[in-house]
Amino acid sequence: MERDLDWPEADTYLLPASEAMLAAALALMTGHAQSACERQRAALAHKIGALLLALTEQSSLSASMRAMVWRLHAHWQALPKAPARQALVCPPCAPGWSGQTVAAGLQ
Repeated sequence: MERDLDWPEADTYLLPASEAMLAAALALMTGHAQSACERQRAALAHKIGALLLALTEQSSLSASMRAMVWRLHAHWQALPKAPARQALVCPPCAPGWSGQTVAAGLQ
């Protein structure tokens, strides 16, 4: 990794595109795991699937890595379509939220 010398105050590093995309996918996956809101989780799963699809097109990845990422993409793309039994609805998704569980899709 190289330090970004054009902006010395920033704590950033230059990554190859495929590594930056993988880092972004991992960050989104962390957000998905930590979110209790079904709507946020569905949106994150969709973004993760799209990012993984873009990763499958990276020529810097080996063929076996691209195949593995393709399988992950299929998994993440299916998640927003899977019905949830119950979900917490977070404040941005439901005004007046008090932490109660509600059946998904009623909001």
